[in-house]
Amino acid sequence: HKIDTETTTPNFASGTSESVRMIISGVPGMARPQINVTSPFIQFRGNATANTRNWVTIENLNVTDTSVGSGGSCIFQVIGNHIRIQHANIADAWSEAICTHRADVVPVTSDLHLNDLHVTNPGRDGLGYSLYGSGTDDVLVENSYLEGLQQVLQFTSSVPGQFPKRPVIRNNYLKGLNHNGLCNGIASESPGTLVYNNIFEGCTGGATNGAAIVIGYNGNQGQSLEAYNNTIFNWKASGIQVGLFNVSGPTTAIIRNNYFYNNGNGTTLACYQTFNSTTVTIDHNAAVSGTSSCGTNKVTITDLSSAFVSSSDLRLKLGTNPAVDAGVSVQ
Repeated sequence: HKIDTETTTPNFASGTSESVRMIISGVPGMARPQINVTSPFIQFRGNATANTRNWVTIENLNVTDTSVGSGGSCIFQVIGNHIRIQHANIADAWSEAICTHRADVVPVTSDLHLNDLHVTNPGRDGLGYSLYGSGTDDVLVENSYLEGLQQVLQFTSSVPGQFPKRPVIRNNYLKGLNHNGLCNGIASESPGTLVYNNIFEGCTGGATNGAAIVIGYNGNQGQSLEAYNNTIFNWKASGIQVGLFNVSGPTTAIIRNNYFYNNGNGTTLACYQTFNSTTVTIDHNAAVSGTSSCGTNKVTITDLSSAFVSSSDLRLKLGTNPAVDAGVSVQ
């Protein structure tokens, strides 16, 4: 399905469910077509007796959800293998921008690649994720700007025994929105969660709890995190939370080479918090003075002008920064 004008509605119905090797695309080299939709807009899904959908690419689109009331849902509901959603702007999702969950689905989604997305204002229902990944294996999220209310990205399971595995989140800007209560960047109950080279901007408004990354979110299996080279600021509880809920399997984390600024409850700043039975390796992180729980070989930042550039006063050059060359190589 090729969409070749700026305002044309695609020539398939809302809720389309089709099979293998589909490409839904604007025309490369033209302005991305603007499509106003009611969610769910596109559904690729299997069920307990049908095969899941394979080799689906959605790209080069601007999509805005105009749903009103409880009839809204996530915009792209994809369940299958080898799914690509890329080079797209996705705005005003009633709930999630992208979701991979359905209660009646037995097969998991695997090889989901989200690239070069700009997701704004999801969650007019009060929750709102850029991605709700349930039972999803081998997810890659990269090179994107992503917003969220309760969570920006969540990796969980709505089907017993189908826990997500091996999500990789890299080279993104993740921003929490104005939320009253809990607000996280990434919440994962997955083994092998790898998070690196991202910027996490904390939630505004009345958010009272939450962290940039939460591992050990729910579930009954071993869960693990590796977090490298991220910049994490303005989260309400701490930068990273490990083992938040008492899962039956071990929860482990490696936290290394990250920048932490202003993450805490207003009186205590913390790089991370640990709960229940966890094993955490944390070292070679940088944080402002007064920040606790940053591990060994911590670099303390006393002069913000040396640590961060500032666009507000056009200060775009770092000063003498003690974090330069203070990290270690990671693989």
